[in-house]
Amino acid sequence: MTTETAKIAPKTASKAKQTAEAATEATGERMAQYADSAREMVQRAADVAKKRTDNAYETVEGFNSGVEIALTRAVKGYMSILTGIANVSHENVRHMLATVEKASEAKSLTEAAQIQVDFVRESATQNFEHARSAYETARDVVVEETETLRTRAADMWKGEKTAA
Repeated sequence: MTTETAKIAPKTASKAKQTAEAATEATGERMAQYADSAREMVQRAADVAKKRTDNAYETVEGFNSGVEIALTRAVKGYMSILTGIANVSHENVRHMLATVEKASEAKSLTEAAQIQVDFVRESATQNFEHARSAYETARDVVVEETETLRTRAADMWKGEKTAA
């Protein structure tokens, strides 16, 4: 090796070592930045997932509550109809027994026939009114509860409250 080469070689080696150290340090810093960015991204994704899960749970809870209310109302409406049918049946039997009592006191066949005609007319009118009332009650319950369930289901599928 020449003297000049012997003088340049340590300087070049020193510069190369410094360059390598700087490159290693820069690479380490860049890797730390990537790790920090990745960690931050995972934390944000986990936070969004948690919020979406909470939102979905609240939506399902609300829907379930609405279904419970709707079904309770529907059962109450159904029970109201059954109670109405029992009341109508009771009224019909009492009306028929009152008619039998009147007919037993009739003085002629014409009077007995008139009592029977009055019974049929009154009974038909009352039963028609009761049937119409039961139909309206059933219709109102079904329409109201169907609308409630439709609204709750639509609310459930509206979408996410939290953006990604």
